[in-house]
Amino acid sequence: MDKDSTVMNGRIGATLAGPGFRNAAATLDAALALGGAVASVRLGSGRDSVFMAAIAARLDAEPGLKVLVIAPGDRDVAGLKAAFDATGGKVGLSCSTIGRDGQAGDSSATIGSLDAVASCAAAGSLDPRAFGLVALSDLDSMADVANAAMLRHALGPASSKRRLVAFSSELTPAYRSIARDLGGAVTELELEAEGERAKNVPTATYSVSAEDKPRLMLGLLASGVAKPVVVFCDLRDTAEVAAKQLRSRGIRTEYVLGNLPRKRAVLDSVKAGEYDVLILTDEGASGLPGSWASVLVNWDLPLEGEPYLARLDHLDVTIEGARVYNFACDRYSYGLPAIERVLGTRLQPVQAPASLMVAESSGRAENSGRNEISARTEGNGRAGRDSTTKPQLDRGTDRNRPEDRRDRGGHGNDRSGDRGDRGGQYD
Repeated sequence: MDKDSTVMNGRIGATLAGPGFRNAAATLDAALALGGAVASVRLGSGRDSVFMAAIAARLDAEPGLKVLVIAPGDRDVAGLKAAFDATGGKVGLSCSTIGRDGQAGDSSATIGSLDAVASCAAAGSLDPRAFGLVALSDLDSMADVANAAMLRHALGPASSKRRLVAFSSELTPAYRSIARDLGGAVTELELEAEGERAKNVPTATYSVSAEDKPRLMLGLLASGVAKPVVVFCDLRDTAEVAAKQLRSRGIRTEYVLGNLPRKRAVLDSVKAGEYDVLILTDEGASGLPGSWASVLVNWDLPLEGEPYLARLDHLDVTIEGARVYNFACDRYSYGLPAIERVLGTRLQPVQAPASLMVAESSGRAENSGRNEISARTEGNGRAGRDSTTKPQLDRGTDRNRPEDRRDRGGHGNDRSGDRGDRGGQYD
């Protein structure tokens, strides 16, 4: 193989988890075959693996090439070495690490922290000019004034004999300047694994009681959120009751609770605009295609992180206004730490705005409902005051009565009425 080869060794690609990571590594490898590259990345847990797989692919394609990998700190070196061993090791490549007082071994790839590289370069035990490719694993952590000066001093100016590759979370003017100073002309890339963009969509997490979830849901729908909306509940009973509550307010709602053979047809009817809301359990969502909903509502938060990520697959992040809303009640807020770990970010629960809490009697936001009641009271005296009495929101507690069996997925004897009254899809 040679420098012009842009086909990544399949044995290296096979070490990466999923086609998204493999595609990202192959894209980076192809760019490095032509010159330097700086990439803004959203690769989640696969970031180091993609970075080192592309480097291993270049070493495999260009015998005699030497690579210097610079990490922000000593703690990052071990993770990068493990990633290289897992990828480059499949094709017989090895790497060595350096400390502040140590020397690089006789390997194609050498990994060291910025401090270690700068110390060894200053002591003369490491010659950065001997490396044809310099790789900065986290430019974000090396772009402050002090670290950038250390990089420039240790590596010297850009050279036609040296390429540069760098990962960062974004490409700012300062980052571009560092890349040009160290590597000359570089190609700018955006690398994103499938599903990573969904982790970064606008998300609101509201602290709300279980009893107030229907009011908050109605408020969100009344606020003009994009449709269709997918709502996830942890339990079948919860999903059924939630669907009944939304239907009682005139919201076109369908639900799937289990592995119903025709649930794909149900989803198609939602996508066609026959329904505004589809309520799912995790079991009901299993096997359905993703990327169709404009808004995702976690009526119940899962207690583990992986189901949360699986739910995100149903959100079409390319739709303008795509958002996630989490209802964090006392029972399910215990899942927040596990969810935050897989997302790599904090979800900060806040109290739901009063403007989104729909009054139980009117189906309107609380403020507008109070204004209307006040006007009636002033105009009608005692009768107006009597009109302020609010009927209780139907919470589905009477759903086991015989006359209500039509609401349980059409299992009752009376099958008259429209499909919306019977609705609900079971396995």
